[in-house]
Amino acid sequence: MQDRSSLEQIIARLDAIEARLATVTTEPGLLSRPDAARWLGVSPRTLDSIIYGGQLPTRVIGQRRLVPLAALREYARRDHPEPTSALRSGRRAGVAE
Repeated sequence: MQDRSSLEQIIARLDAIEARLATVTTEPGLLSRPDAARWLGVSPRTLDSIIYGGQLPTRVIGQRRLVPLAALREYARRDHPEPTSALRSGRRAGVAE
């Protein structure tokens, strides 16, 4: 009986952890400045320039300045637009075929 009780306790703990993880993944993602810099592939100093230049919004929680993941994705799309159809097809502009 003790084995069954221990197993039920473990399952209950795992269920609680799973529930907490589910709430974490549905909340808006916020990254620290060093993590946001790594995500963009730039130095923290460059990220600070982007932030203080008004190109990337942040949220201050306590004493931490955090960067929303959605804002990073939007910035990356703005900074790196989709290639033109000529580039996608492998043709270079101005080159005769």
